[in-house]
Amino acid sequence: MTNKVIKWNSKELIFLSHAILIGASPLIPIPFLDELIVAYIWRRLVAEIAKIHTIKLSKKEIRQLASQQGVGCPGGCSAIITLPLKEIYREIFFWLEWRRGIDLATRAYYFGYLLNLTFEQVDFHSQNIPKYRYAIQRSLSRVNTRLVRGIIANTFYSSKGLVRAVTAWLFQFSKYYLKMMFRFFLQKAKYLLARIRKLGFRKREWVEPPQQNNCDRKLDNFFEEAQPKISDLTGKLADSLSKGIGSIPGEHFDNLSKQLILELQRNATL
Repeated sequence: MTNKVIKWNSKELIFLSHAILIGASPLIPIPFLDELIVAYIWRRLVAEIAKIHTIKLSKKEIRQLASQQGVGCPGGCSAIITLPLKEIYREIFFWLEWRRGIDLATRAYYFGYLLNLTFEQVDFHSQNIPKYRYAIQRSLSRVNTRLVRGIIANTFYSSKGLVRAVTAWLFQFSKYYLKMMFRFFLQKAKYLLARIRKLGFRKREWVEPPQQNNCDRKLDNFFEEAQPKISDLTGKLADSLSKGIGSIPGEHFDNLSKQLILELQRNATL
């Protein structure tokens, strides 16, 4: 399929391509790693939408906007206990990963749509990020996602070969991701060990700490260089999704937009 066949606008392409990547990530055959890849691609979704609106975000701000929910104990503690069981359960019952991927892809598409609309409605201020995120989450929790979810489910189930091909590339990326993370933590361990060894000396020599930004930059470069491959893999899926979502009555997204605007206005007064 050539680019001439696909008639996306840039925003729609971002929503669809990232939704597909996020939806295919749970099929990565390494427990826990799929969660890391989903989080990474979600951050890229935020960064790409911000770029369209010429909004410069720091790594911290991107993470804040990409954060879907903040859980502490007991929620966070229970998650630590149950996550290994969930991972084993998912690996045994593979079809559950398809359903989870469809749910994630659906949420990612709506999130991208709402974040884009948020940037269109407000003058961005980093101190208001929690309010933006809350307004998006509130709006997302009130929308009937079954329309888009049904289209994504039909597309994924009817194109399992394409979804698996996307997952195969994500698996290659995940191995590079692991290598970069391993190198970073190894460098950090060496840095800490070097600092400990120098504690006994009155005159301490400066030891250069490892930079997380260097690791992130390499991951981003790997992803950017693979864009032609990613576009080729996601093209047919995105084209099918675009047609299906285009058939949804316009009032569905009109109501969603109104809901978000109300939430943004309500939060502005807080």
